[in-house]
Amino acid sequence: MGVSQPVVARIEGSIGSRKHAPSLATLRKYADACGQRLVIRFEPKQEHAA
Repeated sequence: MGVSQPVVARIEGSIGSRKHAPSLATLRKYADACGQRLVIRFEPKQEHAA
């Protein structure tokens, strides 16, 4: 992937949290190394039913 092991650990450890925000370049490298394609999209927020 071309990055250090601590970088990969930080990415994997922060999945689902907002503690770390990797760059798009790093996410592209990570996706490529995993044989995946990076997809980023906007979706409407879910409205909370009252």
